[in-house]
Amino acid sequence: MSWWSLVVFVAVLGAFAWRARWSEAGRNWRFNLTQLALVVAALFHDVGHLLLGPGSALRASAEPAHEVVGADFLARWFDQKVTAPVRLHVAAKRYQCAVDPYYEATLTAASARSLIIQGGSMSPDELARFVLEPGGADAIELRRWDDLAHQVGAPSPSLDVYQQLVEELLSRRARTPRRPRNRRAAATAPGEPVG
Repeated sequence: MSWWSLVVFVAVLGAFAWRARWSEAGRNWRFNLTQLALVVAALFHDVGHLLLGPGSALRASAEPAHEVVGADFLARWFDQKVTAPVRLHVAAKRYQCAVDPYYEATLTAASARSLIIQGGSMSPDELARFVLEPGGADAIELRRWDDLAHQVGAPSPSLDVYQQLVEELLSRRARTPRRPRNRRAAATAPGEPVG
């Protein structure tokens, strides 16, 4: 399966399963461009389940975890603005359960079952570490949008809108010059051997 076929497949699933509110009214699908990466992260946050296969959400030995598999897969095309919230969305659920005594009661049955496998609510030490994680706040926002997706009848943009968002983010990345991975490579002239 080509990467674009997978993207379209996940986008179709996302269009049916994920309905985020872009504004407080939930009807205005325009958004701030700084949120573009988070929107794409929300669309693809569970791609790791597809890559791991059926039943991955409820396997007690879910190693590697779907959020890690998904983030690593998406890193081929997207930067940390997309991959960090994907990698942290399970931790964000555990965080929300720890800081909001009513949050766990709002989870779907499947999400509540997977929460147990994922370690339950965070401990105080885990909470302290999570709030320092780059992308943690975005993961909490992604989680909020994912929770809203479970509202039957919530408005959702068309699949074309999601495709345009993904293409826009990919084209921005293609236009952005990339920094060398290490200083040693950066110090050499083009064509000069590193070492």
